[in-house]
Amino acid sequence: MAKDSRKLTWGVSLLVLGIIFLLEKTGILALIPHGQLITTFPVLTVIFGIILICTRPRKTSGVIVTLIGLLMNFDELFALPIQYSRYILPIALIIVGVYFILSNNRKNKLRR
Repeated sequence: MAKDSRKLTWGVSLLVLGIIFLLEKTGILALIPHGQLITTFPVLTVIFGIILICTRPRKTSGVIVTLIGLLMNFDELFALPIQYSRYILPIALIIVGVYFILSNNRKNKLRR
């Protein structure tokens, strides 16, 4: 089952990525308001996170990738002044990293 969901995730991701870049190369994205934003790394991260949520049995990785993409777009989504928005992603990554480290230590203690 896990192998099938991985193939589905890769297949859908490559299909969506191919469609996005085909639309960019043919100039169709230029006709859509803010269409060029779709090809930026933060938006592609959100798209990939949504694909993970839709195709994987365990949704955790998809939620994390989507949240990271949203955090990278935080300043554009909420129109924060640049001096605050540049710190949001690094702080969020540090918090998530500390959480994973602490939860891993807890699991290791329970196994002993």
